Amino acid sequence: MKDGSSSETVVEPRIFLSPRSGTVGVGLAIAGFAVGAIVSVILVGIVVALTHDRVVRGLPVETSAVTVADLAGLWAGLVGAAVMASRLLGSRHAAADLRLRLRAWPDVPLGIAVGLGFQLLLLPVLYLPFVASHPHLSKTLSKEGVTLTSHVHTAGFVIVALLVVVGAPIVEELFFRGLVLGSLEAWFGKLGRRIGVVAAIVVMGVFFGFAHWEGPLVAYGLAVFGMVLGILAKCFKRLGPGIVAHASFNAAAVVALALVR
Repeated sequence: MKDGSSSETVVEPRIFLSPRSGTVGVGLAIAGFAVGAIVSVILVGIVVALTHDRVVRGLPVETSAVTVADLAGLWAGLVGAAVMASRLLGSRHAAADLRLRLRAWPDVPLGIAVGLGFQLLLLPVLYLPFVASHPHLSKTLSKEGVTLTSHVHTAGFVIVALLVVVGAPIVEELFFRGLVLGSLEAWFGKLGRRIGVVAAIVVMGVFFGFAHWEGPLVAYGLAVFGMVLGILAKCFKRLGPGIVAHASFNAAAVVALALVR
């Protein structure tokens, strides 16, 4: 099969080919997320116990260390689920099975345009209906990020920023647009190809939004963004454009947080 953006021949991975494989994939995704959440809680508890009252340059180290532990625990579950799905249903090469491919063209410029465009242009439009009822909407949406970074020393902020801009896009695209979207598409296949794809993208987007729960308003915006990333994955049959879009979206948020530190 030919990828529409390149003359290179792309061999479709043999994974998620039936409703049964979709059911297994969905089960693995739920289990992986649950295990990651549990491991995250355990690691955060250990880090808090070890770093309590410790300071670096007069600032507490708990915030950045806890963030690293939180992400490491969660990501272990997400990546573990993707790898297990590949072993049980695919070729045992998770990157290939879940289309973890990136091309300089058009993935990079397209991804940057989508990520920044959504963060700076579309997201404000999505929240227009809520402005009247939430006069301090911008503060509400950025509260978690400001709280997370306001008392972090410079080195800790850089580490957290790298995890958010580089690590999160790769891990989360592999999990949500690779494992979850592929599983749901197979699961909803009995509804028909087009309806199944639309249902898979919508459900995956909602899952993505709630997985980043910081309140209903934040979940709403991220759910829509998750659907946009799902459309990119389906259109290009690889995760590259979504990874760059995700990274650009997060980078814009990180820069905004850096400016208010």
